[in-house]
Amino acid sequence: MAAASPDASDRDATSGGEGSRSGILIALAVGTGLLGLAVVASLLVAPRVLHAVRTSAWAPTAGSSSSASAGSPDPELQALLDRRSDAVLHHDSASYLATQTGDATTPDFPRIGALPWARYRYTETGSVPSSDGVLLVTATLVSELVDDTAPSTHTETFTMHRVDDAWRISSEDVVGGGVQLWDLGALTSYTGAHVLVVGIDVPVSALRPYAAAADAALPGVDAVWGEGWARRTVIVVPKTDSQLARGLGTSMDALTDVAAFAIGDRADAKGPMRVWVNSDSLGSLSDLGREVILRHELAHVASAAPQNTATPTWLAEGFAEFVGYRGSGISLEVEIGDLLRAARKGRTLHSMPSTSELRDPKTIDVAYESASLTCTLVAERDGVAGLVKLYRLTAAGHRSPEENAAAALTTVTGLSPAAFDTLWRSRVAAMAA
Repeated sequence: MAAASPDASDRDATSGGEGSRSGILIALAVGTGLLGLAVVASLLVAPRVLHAVRTSAWAPTAGSSSSASAGSPDPELQALLDRRSDAVLHHDSASYLATQTGDATTPDFPRIGALPWARYRYTETGSVPSSDGVLLVTATLVSELVDDTAPSTHTETFTMHRVDDAWRISSEDVVGGGVQLWDLGALTSYTGAHVLVVGIDVPVSALRPYAAAADAALPGVDAVWGEGWARRTVIVVPKTDSQLARGLGTSMDALTDVAAFAIGDRADAKGPMRVWVNSDSLGSLSDLGREVILRHELAHVASAAPQNTATPTWLAEGFAEFVGYRGSGISLEVEIGDLLRAARKGRTLHSMPSTSELRDPKTIDVAYESASLTCTLVAERDGVAGLVKLYRLTAAGHRSPEENAAAALTTVTGLSPAAFDTLWRSRVAAMAA
């Protein structure tokens, strides 16, 4: 929508909330709710960046394999699954098709076989015959793409028929009905120095800029967090918003103006973290714009933010913003422009915004920038190492996220949250004057 205001030329017509500006809008969401927003006023367009911090929306249904017999894998069934695993790993279409019936409803091999797999292995966990001679089989699939941060483990169900005195697969499904990459479209990939970029109905030529931006962004993450993380990830680039929504299990409306977000494997809480992008939004940015956003996302991957429930949203996003903008040449005044405008209007502000403030479209911009400034002040007072210590101590806490952060803040800065908030307000007042 157009922004009807005296300073409309400085505002982003795609965003609600006070002081929406031309630039990159970086937001965080849980499910479909937005949680935060920041702006760079000089980077061409204004998509938001959505970060899903949930990891279990596709958890397998409890008891889903209760009908299968327990015990050691059946040698014949395991041999069949081994041949199927090897066919995927070696991109062998003929061997893959030989493990199934001619009319099988299974993952499309040209899609699944197009991906560079580091690991792909089925282990049969049980089977039970049906009354019509069909065999129902369950198996654990452990898979890992090149540059995934970790393997993912899923439960698969197979229907098998006897063909020429041997078992053949007639259907294969993920327990829980989760959508896999190969369900979304034709797949392509491009491998950078530290990332694998997977395109869904996207040509390889369009994937290279994402790899280049991510590879350029990674040293900035290392400079803050250190090298004690995977230092790689998979970036997924769907062609359409519909594919993006299906892949995430969310609505189209939730993706409006979204540029990118980091998310853990939704069926496996210990699985890989990947970065999904909106190709229309992120692809239209300048090289600097993509780099800032992807550095932000890689900071989430490095700090395991999507899989960490001990850290409050304001710290997870404020930290990622600090990393994303650090060294970009974008001034702090531009980065927190909405916050400063709100201060000049006399709004009540504080340094550690609540989750509700970070979700509300009316307060999202200011709340997000408030968290970013908090992390900047910690880094100014106690060094980048102090900010990282604050994050790590919070993430290791065993109380509520807010309590974890409060205790860590006092340990690192020597200030109570109230005293730090007073310091923060003074800095805002000085910058807004």
